[in-house]
Amino acid sequence: MSKIEISIEEYENLIDSHKQLQALEHGGVDNWEGFDFAMDEYREIKREEEKLDSLVEDILEVCSEDVDINPAGPGTGVALMVDKRVLAKMISDWKKS
Repeated sequence: MSKIEISIEEYENLIDSHKQLQALEHGGVDNWEGFDFAMDEYREIKREEEKLDSLVEDILEVCSEDVDINPAGPGTGVALMVDKRVLAKMISDWKKS
């Protein structure tokens, strides 16, 4: 299982948000006018986030193909050789999707 680290404040905000959501659900929020519209908007945002995450992963994969560790000697960093046309096409395809 992967782990992440968040601040106590962020954790408490997430717990509070979860409690608010539970209260709304128990109050019948799913029967309110506009609920379906709001959920459709939420799902669209999630789809866009997933597409963007996928694009970033693809870009990182392309960037890691031609990595030169310590190009100017030990401790000098990393050089990435990236074909700009490949990245431009990936971004263009992402925008079209």
